[in-house]
Amino acid sequence: MSTSRRLRMTFASDIEPQGSRGHWQGWIYQTSTRELVYKAASNYRYHVDLDTCTTQHEMLDWIDHLAGKTWATDECLAGFVRALFDLVPFRSLER
Repeated sequence: MSTSRRLRMTFASDIEPQGSRGHWQGWIYQTSTRELVYKAASNYRYHVDLDTCTTQHEMLDWIDHLAGKTWATDECLAGFVRALFDLVPFRSLER
């Protein structure tokens, strides 16, 4: 008996946040723009559009990109990953 998996692409604009715990080490979810925002410095904010996190590959690209930033501490990266887990339903992501 064969089992098949059906994958579908989901845009962040179609996703409702799944009960955000809000403990994201400085990352804030802006519902109006569907972005995660991090206060990287006193006068600088870093924005990640969740519409660019629709596949596992794109999410890993963002994590890798952020890891290369001098201001991105381990806590910042952990908060970003936690926010993704809270906001994006991983089961619906394309691999």
